[in-house]
Amino acid sequence: MNDKQELNNQIRQMTSLPSNVALLYHYTTINALFDGIIVKKPLLNKEICLWATNCQYMNDPTEIDVGNIFNKELFQYDTYEADNIKDDSFIISLSQNVDFLPMWSMYGMNGSGIMIGFDRLMLEQTENTHLLRIIYLTEKGKELFRKIKEEIYSLKKENEYDNEIFLLERFLRLSIFVGTKEPSYEYEQEARIRVYNKSDSNIKYRLKGNLIVPYVEQYYPKSALKEIWIGPTNDMERATQSLQTYLDHIGFHEVEIKQSKVPYRD
Repeated sequence: MNDKQELNNQIRQMTSLPSNVALLYHYTTINALFDGIIVKKPLLNKEICLWATNCQYMNDPTEIDVGNIFNKELFQYDTYEADNIKDDSFIISLSQNVDFLPMWSMYGMNGSGIMIGFDRLMLEQTENTHLLRIIYLTEKGKELFRKIKEEIYSLKKENEYDNEIFLLERFLRLSIFVGTKEPSYEYEQEARIRVYNKSDSNIKYRLKGNLIVPYVEQYYPKSALKEIWIGPTNDMERATQSLQTYLDHIGFHEVEIKQSKVPYRD
């Protein structure tokens, strides 16, 4: 293995999920499951629909800016590239955290929502997407990126016009741009799907507060949905029964329903 391959592997290892992560979780509302995630009249192998939001409209108000600012510390590049990445990057946010109180509070309607477990391999094998683990820009996180950048630039001095080195540098910048966040969000243990979209015809719009937010629909087979957890402040037994009845009715027989064990009072 040469130096360029080794650096490519280092970047992928930093931004990839551990191999033992089988499921990724999405904390949301029962309404989102009923009216969007499970498609009412699906095509074959498109029974699940997740909305990928343009990266400029995520919950974190510093989203993308954090990576952009750090990139400017490391590299000299024009704003045209950054603008293109913003326009073309649509994000689905997931978490490695299972039945986690802060996530129920923040994204699961204070515990009255649900947590959906998706098959990690099915998510990352979908065309035109990239599943990555978020790096939180602590000093340790920044130092990892600085080290790789210096190694790339060391190779660049030897051959400035090597296309493989150019692609390595671009890969690192993109990983920082769409794959980093403020350390204050580290508790989320986020994994995200970046959907690369260049077509205006694919973009839809929804209201979010006083914003009109662009998103694209990303489809998966129903076998990608493995678990649904009932949030800790729900009427557990009735919520479980009603969900089970609905899943059986629409043919999602293999989905396991679980109940949160978090001691949480709304």
